[in-house]
Amino acid sequence: DPTPVVEQTVADEGIDKFITLGEYKGLDLTKNVIAVSDDDIQSRIDSDLKTYASEVADGTVEDGDIVNIDYEGKIDGEAFDGGSSQGYDLTIGSGSFIDDFEEQLIGSKTGETTEVNVTFPEDYGNEELNGKDAVFTVTINSIKRPDKEITDEWVQKNSDYKTVDEYTDNIRTEMETSNEESALSTMQNEAFSMVFSSSTPIQYPQDLVDEYTELTKQSYETYASYYGMEYDEFASSMGITDVSIANAAKSSVKTELIVDAICEKEGISTDSDTYKTQLTKALEENGYSDYDAAIEAGVAERDIERTVKYYCALDVIISNANVTEAAETE
Repeated sequence: DPTPVVEQTVADEGIDKFITLGEYKGLDLTKNVIAVSDDDIQSRIDSDLKTYASEVADGTVEDGDIVNIDYEGKIDGEAFDGGSSQGYDLTIGSGSFIDDFEEQLIGSKTGETTEVNVTFPEDYGNEELNGKDAVFTVTINSIKRPDKEITDEWVQKNSDYKTVDEYTDNIRTEMETSNEESALSTMQNEAFSMVFSSSTPIQYPQDLVDEYTELTKQSYETYASYYGMEYDEFASSMGITDVSIANAAKSSVKTELIVDAICEKEGISTDSDTYKTQLTKALEENGYSDYDAAIEAGVAERDIERTVKYYCALDVIISNANVTEAAETE
C-alpha cells in the first residue's frame, strides 16, 4: 500500500485529511432471510430427541442408539495414531465411523467388550491406513435410546412447555429469529464492505498504524497458543509476514477512519443520544449491567468507544439504504 504513513494524528489534522469517504447513503442492499421449513423443524426435533435420550439399563445396542464407548484400534497387532479414544459418544447408524464399525456393535450389552473388524478405504487420506485391515477392541460404557417421536408427555418432561404444538411453535420462532438475525448480520457486513471499497485513505496516522500492528500481532500470538505452537512456527506455517501484518493493520485503520468520518458527518459523538443508545445496547448484548461494570470486568474504554461508534456508523448506513427483503428456501 503506497499510501503514506504520517506522524500527524486525526485529532491534530481532522478526519478529512486522512480519508476520502465513499458513498454511504442510498446503498442498494438485499436482506436474504432463509425460510424455516417443516424439515428444519423436524431436524431440530430429532436433535432434541437425541439430547434427551434415556439410558438403557438392560438390553442390547440397537440401530439409532447412542453408545458411549472406549476403543483401541490396531493394525497387525500394533496401535496407531488416532485409533484410540475413551468416553466417545457414537450414534449407531450415523455412518460417522468407517466400514461397518457401527453395525458390528448392534446386540452388545453395557459393560461388554467386543472386537470390531474393519477395512480402511483405499482413499482414506492417510498412507499408513489406506486399505489396511484393522481390529478395534470396543467396550460399551452405556447405551442411550432416543424416543422415536415427541409426545405431550415427552415435552412436559424435557421442557417448559405442555404440548407438542407449543414446543414446535417455539422451535419455529427461535429458528425464524435466528435466520432473521443472520440475514441482517450478513447484509450489514456487505454494506460496510461496499463503503470500505469506495473509500480511499489519503494518509495513515502513525499512532493508529502502530496500535493496530500490535493488536494484529497479539491476535496471531493468541492463535498460536491455541495450537500449542510458538509464534514464529505458527507464522511460518500460516504464511504470516511483516508485510501481511502491516496490510492487516492498515485495513483496520481504514475501517476506523471510515467510522470516524461517518460519525463526524452525522454529528455523532460520545455525548450524543445516538451514541448513548448504541452504548446501552452493546453493554446489554455483552452481559454488562452498565458502563462501569464493563470497565471493572477489564474492557478498555478505547475498545468500548471503537465498537459503539462502529455500530453507530453501521446504523446510519443501513437506515439510509434501499433494502429489498427476499426469502430463500435454504
